[in-house]
Amino acid sequence: MFAILGTLVVVFAFSVPSQAALSDEYQNEERLSAINESDCMLYWTYDKTDSTISFAAKARTSGWVGLGFTSKIDNTTTYDVVRGSDDDLTKKKEIYDFHAVGKQTPVNDTQQNLIEKSVAENNYYTTIKFKRALDTKDSNDTVIKPGPMIVVWSYGNIEELESTYKEMGYKTVTLIPEEQKNDTTSSTATPETTNGPVSKAVVRQDSWQLLALSAILFIVPALRP
Repeated sequence: MFAILGTLVVVFAFSVPSQAALSDEYQNEERLSAINESDCMLYWTYDKTDSTISFAAKARTSGWVGLGFTSKIDNTTTYDVVRGSDDDLTKKKEIYDFHAVGKQTPVNDTQQNLIEKSVAENNYYTTIKFKRALDTKDSNDTVIKPGPMIVVWSYGNIEELESTYKEMGYKTVTLIPEEQKNDTTSSTATPETTNGPVSKAVVRQDSWQLLALSAILFIVPALRP
């Protein structure tokens, strides 16, 4: 009896996709789709030292998974997208850098800017992983900036990367916090930043004035007969 239960536990453990492993691998995570739909999850880590960011996107499908970035959602905006698939039958793994206009079928970029890319399908969950520069200097790629950004997710039922999506959606996500933007720009000399020391000097001057006024208010009355 205990042997059977132990076997069932082992089988169940291997049949459930390990979100904990991705949570441990990446610093941040966000659910992109509604629960019990495509169950699309996003994981990412921002590396300030070399201005790169690593992503993992997982969806409940044995077909391809797509992850994109854009500044706005409409039928004319070009957005940056990565699609990947893992075909169990042919053992063919594909993950490429694409771009698309609106909801049109993405076009493969002539300049591929993905680093350390991989894709794997396990128990009807497909996961794509890739690393890229925040600014690839490619006009077809979206620059990853601090603050809220629109993240586009999609997936297909078959492995063909150019096939039409089964489900698609988007969500506003802060990939890099705003305070880290201040850290990266503070070293750049601009007319606005040069006003900083002047403001501090004014504050110090005001502080001395307040101290002098306080002395007058408290010391002078004490000297009166």
